[in-house]
Formats: sequence, structure tokens, C-alpha cells
Amino acid sequence: MYTEDFLIDSNWVDPFLDLSLPSLFRILQTVATNGAEAIGAGKAETTDKGYFWVLTRMGVEINRMPKFLERIKVHTYPGEQLGFFYFRHFYAEDERGGILFRVSSSWALLEEKTRMVVMRSPFPFPFPKESHEGQLPRPGKLRTPEEGYEASTERLITYSMCDLNGHLNNTRYLELIVDCKTKDFYKNHVPSSILINFEKEIMEQEKVDVCLREEGDASFSVAGKVGEEERFLAKLSFRKR
Repeated sequence: MYTEDFLIDSNWVDPFLDLSLPSLFRILQTVATNGAEAIGAGKAETTDKGYFWVLTRMGVEINRMPKFLERIKVHTYPGEQLGFFYFRHFYAEDERGGILFRVSSSWALLEEKTRMVVMRSPFPFPFPKESHEGQLPRPGKLRTPEEGYEASTERLITYSMCDLNGHLNNTRYLELIVDCKTKDFYKNHVPSSILINFEKEIMEQEKVDVCLREEGDASFSVAGKVGEEERFLAKLSFRKR
């Protein structure tokens, strides 16, 4: 188990002083990176050897979003490994020990030169595995709705949106997703769950059609397409503020 403390500062909150969804994913990415370092699966065994971690799916259940200047603890640990998928779990606590959110995620290693999945573990040790009470199940597979999407916005992926792996960073996907709605929606709704499937890398200068499908008053789905190819799918549910 790896644990990191955070103070929710002004750069991480939305206009309602809640931790924003993109900032939540930034925290998870930071903790995952540092947690991988803590078990010996970090830079020396990946980046320095021509591999890099990619997030493939993530499921989040939110009891409450932390607020501006709130201090939280985020815990992470490696779960089971199935084939070339490595599972990682998270949960966050407030200062009283209340659970803020829980997360289950799956990751894979890509080879930098080929951009292909590394099928066998490159690590010179058995990959650790933990299981703890209350952890979420493995994040599921999303399917494209048969009825399709109702609206779309084209977004150009620029240099500043890409990360050390040369592709759109997973936290920036959340920016594309939350921007499908306006402040009027978020004024009355707070997130309760997120499931996102990252299907294929999105690269600089690609144009992504971000497609929205309403699923009732408090949930919606989003697909990101380059041409006719789906690059990500997401489903978000909300509760009344």
C-alpha cells in the first residue's frame, strides 16, 4: 500500500470549489506513478528500458468530492494481473477517515518503438498483488449505444495536451468529456460514478469528434472518434447537488 497526502489547492477546483474531475484524474495519475516507483515498476524498469505505462480502463465511485483547501489521503495498491493487464486500486479518505472515492483501474505496458502491447512481464521480479476490503471490481467494458450520439464537437489535439509518452494524457480526456456540459449542468449536479475505456492512443494534431449522448437527467455517455474509429468511451452519472 502506498499513501500520499494532498491539499486541494485553487488550481484543482471548479467554480463551485469542488475538486474537478480532470484534477481527480491528475491526482490518481500522480499516485499511480509514485506507487509504481515504490514497488520497483517505475522509471528504471519502464521508461529507461523503452516501455511506458498506459491506462486502459478506469472506474470511479464517488461518495463526495473534496473541497477547496481540504486535506485528503489517497491510497493505492497493485491488484491482480490478467494476461498483459495490470490492475491497480485506489481509495481516498478525508481528515476524519471518511471514504471520499474508490477507484479500480487497468493498465498495460507499451513498447515505445512499436507502440505495441508488451505481452509478457518485463519485470525481473514477481509482480506484487494486494486485495483489501471494499475495493471496486475490475472496470467493465463499455459498448457503443445502438441509438448513437446526439451532438458532437471537433477538438484538435495540440502539443501542450500531450505527455511524456507523446500522446494525449489520460487527464486531458476528462477535460474533453466534462466540457460536453456547461456550468448550468454542474451547478445542479455532482459526479457519483465514472467509467472510461481508453481504446487507442490519440496523438498530436489528430482531430477528435467528442460525441455526447444524454441518458436521463443525471447521466451521459461520451465517445471520442478520429474519423470512424472510436478512441475512447465514457459513461458518467451524477446526483443532485
